[in-house]
Amino acid sequence: MPTKSGKPTKAEVRALYEADERARVEAFRKDLPMKLLQLMAKAHRVADTTVVPNGDSVRVEFRFHDDDRESMSLGMDSEEWGLEMVEESIQRVLNARETARKKLELARATYDALSQDQRDALGLQHRP
Repeated sequence: MPTKSGKPTKAEVRALYEADERARVEAFRKDLPMKLLQLMAKAHRVADTTVVPNGDSVRVEFRFHDDDRESMSLGMDSEEWGLEMVEESIQRVLNARETARKKLELARATYDALSQDQRDALGLQHRP
């Protein structure tokens, strides 16, 4: 019940905040299975994914190919930060691969632009 000034009490504000947080978490949990499937699809080029039964639920384990990191796993009880951490790891590996691909393209273009004399002077024998 609002105070005489018309402002809600601290208890009412806290109750509204808690209700909002419960609704946000409930929405996250509802969308989690689809988000896990999307992450698995995005990770297929950079990580081995394994679905492991976990009681009456499942966990998805991500083991990255290009990285010495430990495997990461997510389940139906995961928090948002865990999902974000796996998503960031997948994106980091994808970005590193894209950067390496662009460097290779640049090296090949530079090599192709050199004359044979320039290649010989630089000691370049094979196209990158």
